[in-house]
Amino acid sequence: MPRIARIKFDSLTYHIISRGNNKMNIFLDRADYQQYLKILNKYNKKYIFYLYNFVLMPNHVHLLLKADTDLSRIMHGINLSYAQYFKRKYNHVGHFWQDRFKSYIVEDDSYLLTVARYIERNPLRANLINNLHGYDYSSYNFYAYGENCGIEITTNPLYFTLSNGTTELKKVYQNFISEQKPGYLSNGLPIDIDINIIKAQFISSHKFAQQLIESRFTKRIRRRLGRPRKNKENFIPNLL
Repeated sequence: MPRIARIKFDSLTYHIISRGNNKMNIFLDRADYQQYLKILNKYNKKYIFYLYNFVLMPNHVHLLLKADTDLSRIMHGINLSYAQYFKRKYNHVGHFWQDRFKSYIVEDDSYLLTVARYIERNPLRANLINNLHGYDYSSYNFYAYGENCGIEITTNPLYFTLSNGTTELKKVYQNFISEQKPGYLSNGLPIDIDINIIKAQFISSHKFAQQLIESRFTKRIRRRLGRPRKNKENFIPNLL
C-alpha cells in the first residue's frame, strides 16, 4: 500500500510521534534518555524550532513543536542520529524506528493545551508511575514546578491562559494535567480533540483545516498562471 503524502506548511505547530520498530524499547537506561535530549538540543540549534511539550516513553516519543523549516529534515536528523547511537551501543541490527514518524498539524488557538495534557499524561496511562512529578523525561515538571527538564523549552503559548487572574499558575497547571478525560480514539488521540479527518493529519477545527487546504490549493493555482514553461524536448535554439 502506498504511503499517504504528508501535508506540509510553513510555521505551523505539530504533534509528532516516533515509535520503536515492532514496539521495541528505544530507551534502555537513563543515559539513552539523556542522549535523545542531547540530540534534540543539537538539532534545535541547527534548524531552529520551538519545543512546547514532550515526553519520552520507553518505546516511543511525543513532541509538540513549532517548526519554521522543513519538518521532515528536522525529524530525519533527530531520528537518524539517535538510531545510530542506539545501534552502536547495543549492536542492534535491522530497522530501529517503526515506519516514518507521525505528524499532526495542531491548531494553535484551541488545541495546544489539550495536546500538551495528552502528551504529558502518557506515563500515567502506561502505569509507569503514580505521580507525574516523579517522571524525569517530560516537560511536565517545567510547567508544574518550574524545574529544568534537560532541554530548552519554549513556553506553550496557551500556558498563561490557565491563570485566570491567579498567581498560582503552576498549581493550576498541575490540576489541569491531572483532569481525567472520558477516553481516547482508536489512533491514541484524546477523544476531546476535534480531529479533522483529512488524511488524519490535523488536530483542529474543520474550519482551520479547510482554510489551510484551500490556501495551499490557491497557491498552486497561482503558480500555474502566466506563460507556460518551455518544453526542453521541443525547444529549438536559434543558431542563426
